[in-house]
Amino acid sequence: MKFNELVNKEVIDQKGNVLGKVKNIEWDTESKEVINIEVSSGGFKDTLGMSEHQILSYDSIESIGDKVLLKKQIIEPVKTPAKEENEETTDNLDFYSL
Repeated sequence: MKFNELVNKEVIDQKGNVLGKVKNIEWDTESKEVINIEVSSGGFKDTLGMSEHQILSYDSIESIGDKVLLKKQIIEPVKTPAKEENEETTDNLDFYSL
């Protein structure tokens, strides 16, 4: 697939939500393989250069046709360490405390 054939295709996640359009492609110059795609949320903000961008691994793509379909992603829960009883709790959001 050529660069100009992939750019501006809509990217659809596993739930059917439109994430945006392919804005750019990162590829390996030696192997000539696509590594990542940059997805822009598009719209008016994109015209002004203010839209949000996501970098997605090429491995996360299920198929490419009229649209780019992403694979179902399995997210494993992250375990947080248990707090000890005598550990002090601090408010990390209070940057201005004296």
